[in-house]
Amino acid sequence: MLHELAHKYTAQKYRIWAEYRMFPMGLMMALLFSFMGFIFAAPGAVYINGYIDKEKNGKIGAAGPAVNIVISAVAIVFALMTSGMLSSILWMLAGINAFFALFNLLPIPPLDGSKVRMWSMPVYLFMLACAIALLAVAWFDIL
Repeated sequence: MLHELAHKYTAQKYRIWAEYRMFPMGLMMALLFSFMGFIFAAPGAVYINGYIDKEKNGKIGAAGPAVNIVISAVAIVFALMTSGMLSSILWMLAGINAFFALFNLLPIPPLDGSKVRMWSMPVYLFMLACAIALLAVAWFDIL
């Protein structure tokens, strides 16, 4: 949800109309997939409308994965400072958010990665490297 809100508020910062629309079927699919051992959630999406140049579209697209990257990094820092169940939960939070960032950074329309890559290849590569590194750190600790 924070990922989607980041898109919305970044678009609104540029005075672009943005609205979050819930996708109830996405929530049901997330629940179904979780029983099969696969975590995937699509609770909704942000719809934007207005004049959007390549730079604004890239920044709006980058906002969502950036939030996941920050959450993952903060969770790792706190996981390293704790122990027990809290540490385990923080490692899972880090891994899930790093995975969401990496998935959303795939350069396939309509995913965020396609928008970020079209706007700025250096920003795209930096975000991709951050997501991969965080996922690797979280993954190796979870195992």
